[in-house]
Amino acid sequence: MGQKSINDKSMKFSKRKFNDKSMTSKRSQKVAYTEHVADKLVKIYDAPKSRMFFLKCAWNLSEDTIWSAVDDSHKKTVDNPIGLFIFLCNNAMRELPIKH
Repeated sequence: MGQKSINDKSMKFSKRKFNDKSMTSKRSQKVAYTEHVADKLVKIYDAPKSRMFFLKCAWNLSEDTIWSAVDDSHKKTVDNPIGLFIFLCNNAMRELPIKH
């Protein structure tokens, strides 16, 4: 009777309050933002097959970089707008520092 079972110990652990809420909230906001931007890009370029690339761009690049690439790719002299957008975003992502 003097010893507590392992289940009692795990109950105490599970009752602890961690400060995950702010981390989860920030991450879910970024996920929502990323999906919103990717959906916009799918509509702009009419390219649902490129959604994964658009998600990667929205997650890694700044809003300014993305919309600047959109503007540059829609100039009158551009023959392949999505090709130029992908080229510009790939170059921008290559310049990002590597995260460890």
